[in-house]
Amino acid sequence: MKNDVLKVKLKLNEILLNKTKLDNGKTLAKMVFCQHLGIAYDSTLVLNEVMAIDENPKNLYIEKSNALKKRNEYALLALTVRAEKVKTRMKLGEYLPQAGVGIAGMYIEFDKTDNRTLKIDEIMKPEFLTRSNVVKF
Repeated sequence: MKNDVLKVKLKLNEILLNKTKLDNGKTLAKMVFCQHLGIAYDSTLVLNEVMAIDENPKNLYIEKSNALKKRNEYALLALTVRAEKVKTRMKLGEYLPQAGVGIAGMYIEFDKTDNRTLKIDEIMKPEFLTRSNVVKF
């Protein structure tokens, strides 16, 4: 007798589990449907079998190319492609030769002061870094 009661409880739990899976599947299907349509998901959304459309469906038609540009996934993909192009250009820039320009000068007046200064300036391209070193003797 006790064994039969446990079997019934087990079947009842399996039925409740399947019902929960079904509810989660319906919710997930609604989310995917809203994403496909390009509208925000609302938990109060109710799907009906009969659609009441007052206007002609041909008025709602959008060309594929225009509809594609309005999708969030397309915009994200376009940004990803742009970022990869920038990364490629940056990597290419690392392999390009660099040009350097240096200027050095020294001016000394031996009879007036003991302060002697040597100034060195560098400009490195393509990074456009400038560096200035002043060395005192």
